[in-house]
Amino acid sequence: MFDKIIVASLLGCVNKKEVIFIFWALKHNQLYYMNREVKMWEHELEKLQYENAIQSKLKDIKKQRNEIMSFIEKIDDSYLRQIMFYRHVQGMNWTQVSMHIGGNNTADGCRKAHDRYLKKINAVRFVRSAYDNVKEQ
Repeated sequence: MFDKIIVASLLGCVNKKEVIFIFWALKHNQLYYMNREVKMWEHELEKLQYENAIQSKLKDIKKQRNEIMSFIEKIDDSYLRQIMFYRHVQGMNWTQVSMHIGGNNTADGCRKAHDRYLKKINAVRFVRSAYDNVKEQ
């Protein structure tokens, strides 16, 4: 109470009601800013949680990309490596794949070569599931 009287006298207030009103206003104004600060920190925490989730997803995607890249690097045929790279790493459709490879290759020709190779090595399920996972994310 003594502090209130000192502050009130410094502010030029002599009336007890004025002193009470000033401290009420200070208290409520402080509460307002404290509530805003709480909201600010909650927002920052929410952003941080999103950032952590995004980092986790990026880590998963990079892992899957590395698996696909190591699979593609093991292919002996350059033509098939290009098809796999353009289709599964770059995410191109078959027409785009055929245009990037060139040499009068058609979209159907690239797709058939792709499917025949995967069937030959029995890896259709691996590549399609990996591609679907990357595409979903």
